[in-house]
Formats: sequence, structure tokens, C-alpha cells
Amino acid sequence: MKVAVITPYYREPDEWVAAMLDSVAAQTHPVTHVLVGDGVRRDGLDGDGRVHMNLPQPVNDSGGTPRAAAGAWAVQNGFEMVVYVDADDRLAPNCVASLVRAHQRVGGEVLSVPHAYYDRDMRPARNMLGQHVGVWAVGSARHIGGKLFAFMPAGGLALAGRALAHVRDWMRVPPELRRVHDVIFSQALISKPYTLVWMAQAHYHYRMTRAHQYESFGVPVPPDLGTAEKDEAAETAIRLLSRLDEAGRRELESRFGIDAGKLPDRDGVRDAVANAHQRRGVFVRRDTGKFEVVAPL
Repeated sequence: MKVAVITPYYREPDEWVAAMLDSVAAQTHPVTHVLVGDGVRRDGLDGDGRVHMNLPQPVNDSGGTPRAAAGAWAVQNGFEMVVYVDADDRLAPNCVASLVRAHQRVGGEVLSVPHAYYDRDMRPARNMLGQHVGVWAVGSARHIGGKLFAFMPAGGLALAGRALAHVRDWMRVPPELRRVHDVIFSQALISKPYTLVWMAQAHYHYRMTRAHQYESFGVPVPPDLGTAEKDEAAETAIRLLSRLDEAGRRELESRFGIDAGKLPDRDGVRDAVANAHQRRGVFVRRDTGKFEVVAPL
């Protein structure tokens, strides 16, 4: 299967980007790595079979426009799956191979890899009980009408089959929602009759770069974290969503084709993925709407 791994980058530290590049190069399934600079270009990233693109001006939409540009290129060039990884994160060596296997085994068209959380120096983040934090047991969600509904984070998201028709939809999210653009993007896909796969092995290694992430897991916050701008943008987007009245929420969801009635609740996904993790399988929603754990994968 022909797979493109897509990475938007901006001004992440060189050592972080180098570690991400090494993790993609180490994949056990062959991939083509597509890098897109958001109005910046690092010539040192050329070579090694990578495709290197860059936007003429910074867009600063949390990688949405770079993902759209790279995704369109991948579809035009016959790639059968795109996998997104951020410039400050890493993939476990068998991440892509597991996604390909899930696609071939259950026909997954929208697939999400759980995150294992790491601190800024890529040491496993541990909570106050000394446990390694991995979101396969937590889940990602947003509030709608007082309920928590699942979404699929941009990092570790993969599209295949019919879902490849949406590679440019990242650009539809307005700038004021750029810090939650993966919520909008993924929930629009979840609302459609695609086969969804929540993987159960935490093959996506997420680097914590925001103070509230450290605080929520009881991990000491580095004194020079310096991500106030990113936190402010996220808080602005979350505040905007939380203040929407019923009419505003329905208008937003209608604009992006989100159907809250088709979004699974966070706790249900969390429990099902934990079950799949124990059984070395995956949690699937078929295009018919049926949910099941497929194990072993």
C-alpha cells in the first residue's frame, strides 16, 4: 500500500524535527515523507527521498493549510493512505504498518492512533501515581450540550479510501478555531458513513509543549516552556465553542456537516479502546453504524 506521511512544520527546534524525521524513516512499512513549511523553509530537510514543499507566506492555522496542500499532492500522485504526524512528535517504528494492517483487515477509512504522552525531552510523562500517561485509556473529546463526544486528534490521524476526498477540508476551518481544527475536521468525518478505526496501541509519541498538559498530569512545568501564544489561541477557540448558544452550535455543525447524533461519547470510546488494547485488537465503527472490537488484529 502506497502511504504518504505528512508533516507541517514552522519553527520547532531542530533537534525535535530531526527526531521526528528519524522516526518516520524507521517505519517498517515503506512511506514517502511529505514535509510542508508554513511560510518558512529549512533547506537542510531536503533529500533522503522526502518531498519538501513550503507555503509562500505563513498561514499559522495550526498546520491545517500545509496538511491540505500535502494531502492534495498525495492524492494526485496515487497515494492510498495519508498519515499525519506533527513536527515535534514521533511515531513508533510499526505505527504505519499497524494502520495499513487495520485498513486491509477491516477496511478502515478514517483511523486514529492513541497518543503516549512524553515531556519536552521525550521522557515518558508520568502522573502522580507513577503511571505512564497514554490516552488510549483516556480519550479525546469536546463538550456539546453538556456531553463529551469523541474526536480524533490530528497527530496520528490517517485517511484512506473514500475519506481521501477530504484531504483539503483542513482549510475550511476558520482562523479563530485553528487550535481546535482537528476537532472540527475529525467530527465531520465521524458524522459520515465511513468505516472508523480507533487503534489501541499507543504508537504515536506526543511531546507535551503546553503548561496545562503538564499540570493535568501532575508533571512539573518547565520554567521556560514559553507557549503562552499557543495556550491563548487554544483558550480563545475553546471559549468561543463553549459560549455558542443552541442556534450558534447548530449553525457551526451544519456548516461542517457535523451530526452530533452520530458522534460516540468519549467514555464509550475509552472503554471500548481499553478492551481492544487488552485483546490486541482495534475498535471499529462500520460504515453501517455498527460498533465492534476486532481482535486480534
